[in-house]
Amino acid sequence: MTDSQHPRIPRCTYRLQFNRQFTFAQAREIVPYLNALGVSDAYASPYFQARPESLHGYDITDHNKLNAAIGSREEYDSWISALHAHGMGQVLDFVPNHMGIGEPLNQWWMDVLENGPSSIYAQYFDLDWRPIYTTRFCCRFYPINTGGCWNAANSRSISPMARFI
Repeated sequence: MTDSQHPRIPRCTYRLQFNRQFTFAQAREIVPYLNALGVSDAYASPYFQARPESLHGYDITDHNKLNAAIGSREEYDSWISALHAHGMGQVLDFVPNHMGIGEPLNQWWMDVLENGPSSIYAQYFDLDWRPIYTTRFCCRFYPINTGGCWNAANSRSISPMARFI
């Protein structure tokens, strides 16, 4: 077997915490320094579209878009080109089930809230459609409620987020 047939295994990684305060362009600038340290791969925090103020990137709202607060596709490509020019790669910290659901930016989640089990995205979420406590279902299903979950359950006001249950 030749070297090109073996998977590339990182020898030494360096964590890059991407957010609006540390962007693809800034990451590109430090590639020569990381290479001089002996780093073989950048270990990147999630850089898919997240809430605008996110500092960690785990509250992803769209897994199909780069986070605009971190940079453009061109800036991303430039960073990757710099890594490759130095013989380096990247390891992406990617957790598919980490999503931001507290704001209406996540189209999949909003579709589930609107259409319930009939949503085309329902299968991507681990939801219990048959809650144990029907008088407190908002606590098991969606813990963000303007009046507080327990207040909603006790006052019999039903969250519009859970109206389809």
